[in-house]
Amino acid sequence: MNNKRYYWLKLNENFFEDDTIQWLEEQENGDKYVIFYLKLALKSLQDNGKLIRYVGEKLMPYDVKALSKLTNTDSDTVKVAMNLFVEIGLVEILDTGELFMKQIEEMTGSETAAAKRMRKSRAKQKLLEQTVDKTSQCYSDVHKSDTEKEIEKELDIELDKEQDKSNATTADSLKALYQFYQENFGIITPYIQDDIKDYSELQSPELVQLAMEKALDKQKPWSYAKGILKNWLTKNIKTLDQAQAEEVQFNNSRKNRGMYVEPVPEWMKQQGNSKQSSNTQVYEEIDEVELMQQLNELMGG
Repeated sequence: MNNKRYYWLKLNENFFEDDTIQWLEEQENGDKYVIFYLKLALKSLQDNGKLIRYVGEKLMPYDVKALSKLTNTDSDTVKVAMNLFVEIGLVEILDTGELFMKQIEEMTGSETAAAKRMRKSRAKQKLLEQTVDKTSQCYSDVHKSDTEKEIEKELDIELDKEQDKSNATTADSLKALYQFYQENFGIITPYIQDDIKDYSELQSPELVQLAMEKALDKQKPWSYAKGILKNWLTKNIKTLDQAQAEEVQFNNSRKNRGMYVEPVPEWMKQQGNSKQSSNTQVYEEIDEVELMQQLNELMGG
């Protein structure tokens, strides 16, 4: 999964007319505070509005000196601005020490490069086909060129509208998945966040949730849930219905195969081995996901 993800900050046209922003600007050095706020927002995009340093296996909160270096802002401005941001509710300091930009969800745009290209390509092709049907073939090449330019402008506008709606839904789904992970598995790292985002796009947020629930049932870590998702992806399973149907089929096949029962030899019974308390030895099947993970490890996957 080398499909790079791009993030951008979306500012409403009346951003600087907002009462909060205007109040900040009214303070001494207020313009510096606003610029510092926007820098923090940009830095927090890839982590859903959170700012924290991952040092080894520990979370290290940002202090004034670190924030100053991160945003190229003088320490005095950082100190005063942070106090103001917390006081008026722009920034929240979480129990883990993370800084949370509370308005970031309304200001974030996100999309993988491949998804953007494919989405735009499909929409453009569809719109061009509709235009060709309505346009006479006798138009000049110059007119066609102008038409395509107009189509491109209209397309960009429509795509931006669609993306805004899609981003809002996606952000809510991802936020729920991240929260579920942190409540059940522990601290979520940027690497795991990217994993969750990628599988949510390749399959669906509902499948990612189901995979995590299955991992929890077996008291397994995220890597186990990831193995389930890889298995589903290999089988082109992208919906809950498909996953449930596959599980029913797998369980039925296990019942049909049954279990191999090997009689215990008479001489072994006579040894009185406490571990052999019955006259049968049962070989149960290994969990399908665990088996695939073992095979991947053996193959260097």
